[in-house]
Amino acid sequence: MKKIVHLLAFILVTTVSMAQWNIDTLARNPVCKAAGAQYYPRSCSDGSGGAIFVWVDQRNSGSFGSVYAQRIAANGKISGPANGVEILNGAANNQGIDYATIITDGAGGAIIVTQVSVIGGARQLYAQHINASGVLLWGGGVRLTDITDARLNWVEDPEQDGISADGLGGAFITYWAGKAYAQHIDGSGILKWGTTGVGMPLNGGNIYNGYRSTIQNTGNGTAVVGFSNLGGGSFYMQRIAANGSYLWGASGLLISNHYINQNFEPAHIITYDALNSTVMVAFLTEPFATSNLSVQKIDLNGNLLWNAGGILLTNSLNQNLQPDILPDNKGGLFLCYNSSNKAIVQRINSNGKRMWGLNGIAVDNTPSTDQHSPVIVPDGFGGIINVYKTSRNGTGYYSIYTQRFTAAGAPVWRADAVPVIIAFADINHEVNNTIASTKGYAITCWHDSRKAGDNNDIYAAREGGANGFGFLQNGNSNVSINDAISFDLNNTAKLSQNNPNPFTNTTTINYTLPQSLQGGTTAQIIITDKNGKTIKALNISGSGKGTLKIDASTLTSGAYSYSLYVDGKLVDSKQMILAK
Repeated sequence: MKKIVHLLAFILVTTVSMAQWNIDTLARNPVCKAAGAQYYPRSCSDGSGGAIFVWVDQRNSGSFGSVYAQRIAANGKISGPANGVEILNGAANNQGIDYATIITDGAGGAIIVTQVSVIGGARQLYAQHINASGVLLWGGGVRLTDITDARLNWVEDPEQDGISADGLGGAFITYWAGKAYAQHIDGSGILKWGTTGVGMPLNGGNIYNGYRSTIQNTGNGTAVVGFSNLGGGSFYMQRIAANGSYLWGASGLLISNHYINQNFEPAHIITYDALNSTVMVAFLTEPFATSNLSVQKIDLNGNLLWNAGGILLTNSLNQNLQPDILPDNKGGLFLCYNSSNKAIVQRINSNGKRMWGLNGIAVDNTPSTDQHSPVIVPDGFGGIINVYKTSRNGTGYYSIYTQRFTAAGAPVWRADAVPVIIAFADINHEVNNTIASTKGYAITCWHDSRKAGDNNDIYAAREGGANGFGFLQNGNSNVSINDAISFDLNNTAKLSQNNPNPFTNTTTINYTLPQSLQGGTTAQIIITDKNGKTIKALNISGSGKGTLKIDASTLTSGAYSYSLYVDGKLVDSKQMILAK
């Protein structure tokens, strides 16, 4: 039966209890809005579906900078003081803060590593441990290496694999001071690999070894380091034992003898498949003065399991490929990369075969736009969530968008991807801006330029759920994609995207109710503003398709959400943009 409902104007009614995550893609959640500039945000999981963020902050220490951290719980609520907890004050120590990054300690807290500049331009590295309440556990911090050197460089912007949790409450870190070094600090702040760290071999004797080195935990106090020689020459990896000795020979394991393109970041990225005891790496080469992307799989004994030189995935693209990889836990891997300024996702099986087509899957085919800085996290259902920045808003500011893919490569959310933030954002690939949350959800952070005259603030969003916008009902932080559709036995209840969208005054929403909707079953379409306040709650009945015509002439411009509930449970939710 066809139903048409005319809504002449939105009327404010009783609000619905909502969680603290803001689904307005023009607003989202502030992490820090303190005076002065905040920038270079990084994040890690808090182990309970939320995230811990760290950033460089100039509110109190001027050009010296400070390091601050903040936690947002799975339900979107700030867990610590407004605008964060100070971790390190550069002015108090006469140190300039360069960068900081973070990794989970596995117990609700985190290890934070900061690169500082000291008098004379030399650099040092310090680590700090915070618990789940944000309490500093290592006093003024632990210096990670006794090297004080102007060349000491934590790969400039620390890449995602510049730090790795050891699984025991500590962390592995890699850095460069004429050659690549690695350090292991345990959960008590004890340096396991001496006061200097373990240096990688200088194959060929060149001082530029390891400028883009990365590190990854391989279990039981061991880690693998990736590094290159001759200013970006042959690419090597070395596995380090718990006692700091080499496990893969005096020179390390040669992965590729082609020139490694270190001008693009990351030059390589490593992941560890604990279920299959294998290390996988994606790396960039320039065999013919163009950028190519290859992948390789290695067992813990240092045996190459795929083709010599790896599996070549791209050829002569001459692009900043920006790879990111994850194990698929079946012996293969998921990866994303930038191809001709478009975000691509791909899956490689355990035998090295491409599963999602020869050239992968383009995430976003919006005309006349480009995409950069793609990253992926596991979605908790055997697939991935991809996040990237794009020029598609046309304002001169980048937007951040996201898409979820099943293990078979099918997109879950709308065809042109879902906005995380429509404007104001700035992210880059070298840092960990996105982490997995609860099943079907991810959390992304960025430094945000919306506040004129006060530089940048830090914002975050939780994306996911049935439609990708991160909608949560009644404060329930564990609503998953499977939960959201399980109420519909015939799997037919859904909302269509309103048309037109954006709209000026009027728009139309089509919806479908299950044929089984009868008896005492109830259904509602609820429309909310950017603050989660209910603007209209409309009861609907019957079954089959219906149409909702909306006149929003009395409302102000902005983002509104409309959601379909069956028996009080969320089935589908979408967003519409009113632009007068």
